[in-house]
Amino acid sequence: MTASAATHYDRVTEAWRRWVMGEELHFGLFRYADASLAEATQELTVHLAELAQLQVGLQVLDVGCGVGTPGCDLAEHEDCRVLGISTSPVGVAAAQAQAQRRGLTAKVEFQVRDAVATGLTDDTFDRIYSLESAHLMDKVGLFAEMYRVLRPGGRLSLCDVCLVGNEGVELSSYALLGFPNVAALELRRAVHATMHRAFGSAVLSHTRVYQEAALAAGFQEITLYDLSEVTRPTLSRWAENAARHRGDLEEALGPDYVEGFFLALLHMSYGWGRLGGYLAMTATKPA
Repeated sequence: MTASAATHYDRVTEAWRRWVMGEELHFGLFRYADASLAEATQELTVHLAELAQLQVGLQVLDVGCGVGTPGCDLAEHEDCRVLGISTSPVGVAAAQAQAQRRGLTAKVEFQVRDAVATGLTDDTFDRIYSLESAHLMDKVGLFAEMYRVLRPGGRLSLCDVCLVGNEGVELSSYALLGFPNVAALELRRAVHATMHRAFGSAVLSHTRVYQEAALAAGFQEITLYDLSEVTRPTLSRWAENAARHRGDLEEALGPDYVEGFFLALLHMSYGWGRLGGYLAMTATKPA
């Protein structure tokens, strides 16, 4: 995660947690239309754990640990030993407090570390679990570092918000509305800038970039899953929560931020599944 992204998350984490997203600061996987946001976010955590093929006693690195809920769940329900890392001191402090509160400090630990330069020992972890944080990082550096700290035969399980489909769809959509290319480029720049201010992210990458970075690092058996459709309801749930608690959010983050947050959700919803979407990915390090 970049320094600017870490600063952004330090600022918004508590507000997102209390009034928008709940205890898991990520998208949900909606297997049923009437599922609550809390049920769906838990479902995504479980689904990624299933893709990781976890076993009792494995050493797991949780890359981008948020406020620690997924890492604590892995330690408690899967009986793994977990190290969660993030560049956000606020998030790590919340994660440490949660581990203490849930009586899990013997199984799970949270530290402030950079995922592209962890400082951890080579070949340390049996599994790497990364839930919705890779979009904030350089993919080549991230996958190289994950490969380095993963043991031979180890498995990576990752999910993230990303670009999907034809990368020219966004500009062609503006063209269909009557905007010439020079104007369409500026519209795209303005929309993306709004999204970056709302979510603190770097420019989103296409699913192809994840696959190429994993291959370059040396990973094998790479499989990609498009979860765009089953994660789509998350956007409306976030918008509803933000609308209900707009006054609290404006007091915590300012009216300009909240306005930009709603605009970002609108744009994401418009293009979800065609422009932006959601990726799950697994890969293994050769034994």
